[in-house]
Amino acid sequence: MFDVVPYAYAVVEGSAPDAKQRVAAALAAGKPVIPADIESHLAVGYRDGGQTILIRSYWDGGRMTSELKEMPWGFCLFSDKRAARPEKDLVRESLQAGLENMKRMHEGAYATGWNAYRVWRKRLSDPWLETCTRDDQMGFCHANAYIYECLFDARTQAARYLRREAPLFGEDARRHLIQAAERYEKMAAGMDPPALAPYLGTLKPDVKWTKERRDAQIERLKALEKQDREAFAELAKALEAMSRESAS
Repeated sequence: MFDVVPYAYAVVEGSAPDAKQRVAAALAAGKPVIPADIESHLAVGYRDGGQTILIRSYWDGGRMTSELKEMPWGFCLFSDKRAARPEKDLVRESLQAGLENMKRMHEGAYATGWNAYRVWRKRLSDPWLETCTRDDQMGFCHANAYIYECLFDARTQAARYLRREAPLFGEDARRHLIQAAERYEKMAAGMDPPALAPYLGTLKPDVKWTKERRDAQIERLKALEKQDREAFAELAKALEAMSRESAS
């Protein structure tokens, strides 16, 4: 991912004796710093001569600043700006990566790509969810809601990305990119995360995460996978059109 960023970068281990000083120096120079294992924060400042690193969360729009309590395993420090790669090349590579990722079955212990839809539905239909403890069900329900929310956000942003980049390309590729965006927009519009995949803590005390609710989500996931496959088919056609465009 960092290869497309127009900055040189280095990873500094959080345990390094000079880690805080290097983070402070980068921030003082106006360079971005990303804590490597805090997925929802950016380092934005420091005090006490760099002994205290200040961070902001993505979740609240960056409005609140807090202290970094524990050092992460590392920091990504950006330095000198470098020439940006052609945007059309980056778009093509992003589409190729997306198509390849959907073909993968696993990434470590995680199910990925089209296989993830199958595994997800299978887990939702597991009879264990009817007999497990409430704490176990709460943990499963939370993970399910989070993944569903991530899928909703990913396809919402994909539609915006494709519409933004489509004008860079010729008529055929542009048409397929817009058609993929339309499918993603339709997909996201029908997801309704709070209703279909609620966090257990958001349900009223008298409302259960029942088998009927999980079955409804399973049926929705089947429909979502169909729409997803249609969108990826359009992306594949867009790549073919881009190749023809480059060759002409």
